[in-house]
Amino acid sequence: MHVWQRGNHQAPVFDGDAEHRMFLGMLLRNCEWYRARVTAFCLMTNHYHLVLVGTREDSVSRAVGCTSQEYSTFR
Repeated sequence: MHVWQRGNHQAPVFDGDAEHRMFLGMLLRNCEWYRARVTAFCLMTNHYHLVLVGTREDSVSRAVGCTSQEYSTFR
């Protein structure tokens, strides 16, 4: 499944490599928890693209949803 998200009004989502790494760490941890697998990703300043495969019907949506929520509380 291809998932993408943009910042509101094209605002930055990430501020540098440290935030990219933090987001990826959160994503990988949540994918492990919800049994999803990242097959490709592209992180840019104001948006990202992910390609994920889930073992259950809701695996991808839960992993991405939890990651987005967790990252937004940091940001």
